[in-house]
Amino acid sequence: MGHWAWTLGQGQKGQGRNNSIWPGLLAFIVLYGAALLLPAAAAAQGTQTFIKSLFNTPTNRQTGDSVVYRFAISCSSLSGSCGSLSISDMLPTQVEVVDCTGPNVTPPINYNCPAGGSSITITRSVFNDGDSFLITLNTRVRLDAVAATNVINTASSTITNPSTPANGTVNSSASPINIQAGTPNYELRKQRIDPAPPLRIAAGTQVSYRVQLCSLSAIGNVNLSAASLSDAFFAGASFVTASGSGTNSNPITWNLGPIDLATLYAGQPLNSVQCISRTFTIAYPSGLANNTPVNNTLDGSIYTGWWESH
Repeated sequence: MGHWAWTLGQGQKGQGRNNSIWPGLLAFIVLYGAALLLPAAAAAQGTQTFIKSLFNTPTNRQTGDSVVYRFAISCSSLSGSCGSLSISDMLPTQVEVVDCTGPNVTPPINYNCPAGGSSITITRSVFNDGDSFLITLNTRVRLDAVAATNVINTASSTITNPSTPANGTVNSSASPINIQAGTPNYELRKQRIDPAPPLRIAAGTQVSYRVQLCSLSAIGNVNLSAASLSDAFFAGASFVTASGSGTNSNPITWNLGPIDLATLYAGQPLNSVQCISRTFTIAYPSGLANNTPVNNTLDGSIYTGWWESH
């Protein structure tokens, strides 16, 4: 019978030491195959929790009332992050933005919350495991809002590295509010400005007056589609001048046009008194006896589209 021989490794010719090469070759094939077949480890992903709520705000609101919302947002991950964060909120048509506030952190939270706007966006470039924030969105009922019930505000939070597709964007709604109908809250005012009290009016002199239509507060008040003032002065006096297109007549009348509360209160506290003013001057005749009564009567008319008052 012929002999066979290996020349590999340390074996001797004619001894055929095949028992040492096959296990090593087999192990190499198995390990190499594993390197080809096993996928690279996936980046660790995070789970966000997002809750929007009504904060320190009664359910029933009037025009001009504040409405405060709060966002509670957190990221949970065993070994990674939630990626980046973006919160968006399109407000109900009855509500407008005042501002947004939140924690001072690094990297910062970026707020796009324009005053008077109808939507906001809040972003952060990094949203790591363990991050947890409370963000406040201050809003108020628009001054021209009409009565409405069950007004719901829903916001969305989006992360770029979610643990599941469904967790990529989470929506949350705050408890609803009810908006009550406003009622007119205006007052007429009149002052003698020259000569101002306690100086007395003298016969044969000119006297100036200020007349006003005043909103006592924007909160709970209503816009006016039309308004006018009318002042009937002492019959013996004569018209001299009037501001704001006041008529050369007795009574003097002013057509004030529509009254928009947002314009009237621009830059002013909504719970303050704001007035539309006109002035006029009349001349009293000579020869009036001392202590003659001189009556000037101011009247006004306001119209809201459904309510009129004199």
